Amino acid sequence: MGSDGRQVVLNQLATTAIHWQGLGAQLTATTPPPPGQPFQPTTAAVSSINARIRTDAAAFATRTQETAGQVTKAAACRLRLNPEQPAPVEK
Repeated sequence: MGSDGRQVVLNQLATTAIHWQGLGAQLTATTPPPPGQPFQPTTAAVSSINARIRTDAAAFATRTQETAGQVTKAAACRLRLNPEQPAPVEK
C-alpha cells in the first residue's frame, strides 16, 4: 500500500497507547457486589445483567490493554528502525 503523505507522530502514538492502558485498568478496577441471594425477581434480573456487563467490560478492557501493548511495541520498534523519520499513515 502506498503512502498518501500523512505522518504519525510516534510520541503521540505512544501517549495514546499509554492512555488506553490506563482506561483498560479503570474498567477492570470495579469491585463486585457483596454475595447474597436477591429476594425479588427484578433484583435477580438486574444482577444478572450487571454480571454480564462486568464480564463484557473485563473482556473489553483486556482487548484494549492488549491493543495498547501492541501499539506501544510497534511504535518502539519503529523508533529503533527509523528514529528520525515519522511513520506514514495508510488509509
